[in-house]
Amino acid sequence: MQRDFLLDPAIRAAWPTRTPSRVAVLSLLLGLSACDEEDACSGGEVCECAHFDDCYLECHDSNCNFRVHDLVHGGGVCDDGCHQLCFAVTDCSLSCGNGCTSEVHDVTSSGTLCGNGCDHQCFGLDRCGVVAGADSKVHCHNATTCDIEVGPGSYVMCDSVSTCSVDCAGDCGVHHTGVSGSPQVTCPSSAPRTECSSTLIACGGCEGWPPP
Repeated sequence: MQRDFLLDPAIRAAWPTRTPSRVAVLSLLLGLSACDEEDACSGGEVCECAHFDDCYLECHDSNCNFRVHDLVHGGGVCDDGCHQLCFAVTDCSLSCGNGCTSEVHDVTSSGTLCGNGCDHQCFGLDRCGVVAGADSKVHCHNATTCDIEVGPGSYVMCDSVSTCSVDCAGDCGVHHTGVSGSPQVTCPSSAPRTECSSTLIACGGCEGWPPP
């Protein structure tokens, strides 16, 4: 699947309230800078971008490995099974396919778009925006705002944050500790919201959270 867009965290508020599939509402890149500025990154290799104002990595293979840091604006677009690490960046935008792992920390704002089976962590930042597919896991902690949309079977953790907003497209579990006020969890009619405990909200039944 071709991906020629990156998530722009500055327009996170304009995202759809329900995202059944990959979103193509985001700002188009004017150009993607590969790590060697000539060829796109290859799967299985570490591809790094650092010490520029703006730098974005592109990888059309699976199992790509990105390191993006010490930038003003940075990020990457990759296929299935990739790993993305972004830190010391003002605004970080990531997009990947299925089965990806990603981590963003010590940035001002971040936006991550990933497919099914996504495993994403963000911390040490002001705003973390995530749109993930089914059976994903998202951990947002030590942040000001966590704004997350996930597919069915997903598990979200919000810890030590001011605002935790989670929109589930099906059954999901939301674990929360140290959230200022109650987490904002939106559930579909097919999986109504259930207060399972003082730290767990589910869309649908309470059994099975956290997932194995």
